[in-house]
Amino acid sequence: MEMPEGNSTVPSDPPRIHSLDSLRGIAAFTVVLNHVWQVTPDRIKGLHISGLKVSALIMNPPLDILIGGRPAVMLFFVLSGFVLALQWTRGKLTYYQFVVRRFCRIYVPFVFSVAFAFALYQLTSPKAISLLGIPNVWSVKPTFSVLLSHVLMTGTTASHELNPPLWSLAPELRISLIFPLLVLLAAKAGHVRSLIGSVTVLVALYLLLRLFPDETIERSLLLSVAYIYYFVIGVVLASLYSRGDIFRLALSPAQSYCLLIVGILFMSVKWYSLSVTGADILYGIGSGLIILLTLRLANVQRILMTPCLAWLGRISYSLYLLHDPILLFCVCTLHNYLSFPEWLLVFFAAALFVSHLSYKYVECPSIALGRYLACSSFRFRFQS
Repeated sequence: MEMPEGNSTVPSDPPRIHSLDSLRGIAAFTVVLNHVWQVTPDRIKGLHISGLKVSALIMNPPLDILIGGRPAVMLFFVLSGFVLALQWTRGKLTYYQFVVRRFCRIYVPFVFSVAFAFALYQLTSPKAISLLGIPNVWSVKPTFSVLLSHVLMTGTTASHELNPPLWSLAPELRISLIFPLLVLLAAKAGHVRSLIGSVTVLVALYLLLRLFPDETIERSLLLSVAYIYYFVIGVVLASLYSRGDIFRLALSPAQSYCLLIVGILFMSVKWYSLSVTGADILYGIGSGLIILLTLRLANVQRILMTPCLAWLGRISYSLYLLHDPILLFCVCTLHNYLSFPEWLLVFFAAALFVSHLSYKYVECPSIALGRYLACSSFRFRFQS
């Protein structure tokens, strides 16, 4: 889609930090591995390596980081806070431009993923689906009301039955709507008070959530407010980055690498089994450390900017949105005909290929659409 000519373009975005795109790609791939682990046969999990069961090796630090679904999503939130803060403070966008572009960026691929998951569900044998046995995953038929709850991002269980990773998009979009206000409040309060305030809100709301045990809209809204904690961390990091304070920290390379390892260990799934609240606080701290040290360490950036990881970063959103329906389809249709390694290879090839196509033909056009709708000439025609 071409942009209108003349004085109609919106302000340009700040330069992308491609190493952080790659970091998002790695996080998205750990979500994929998390879901692969969930459908891995028990006979594979029960195998022994050097006297230890595969399940014990994978489900404990440090290897559990490789299948960290929830920690990866929290890293997404912190990355979003960081990138959006730079976009808002440097891009000189109006609120209208910011929201329209963000809405198109998130929602158009989101709706495509719902349609894609629905299509794969319809192509799958009902008998195979009934044997799937994963709670709240393809466990109810996608009626009109179920599809409507998906499209409306209600945050209930029914709103991500077709595609479980979609649960995180509701808080992502909701927080985006108030994000400029978060940046303003963080600037007024200062870094320390912003962080203390956001973690206090998270703890208080997690306590309040005990009154809402079911996956209701009310619970989803409260969780969205709680997740502001992660976006605030991203806002603080963006402020430190913009002022150059990240590069003035008195840390030797050895100390920086040690802190990076600490940040990675904070992303362990094991913490979640010990304390949900404590784990989510650690995931925020770990995400912040990983981003901060990635920005400081040139060697880490060089690794992250290798072509393979750069490509993974580009397709990360599509990979996150589309991998689970593809995985469920492969489990239901191929497991009787191919061995586990064989159908797993088919899945990875299909997921990466479809994600690449989605990035090219869904994500890029949705970004262009957001830019077009945000440009001044379109607003003038719409208002007149």
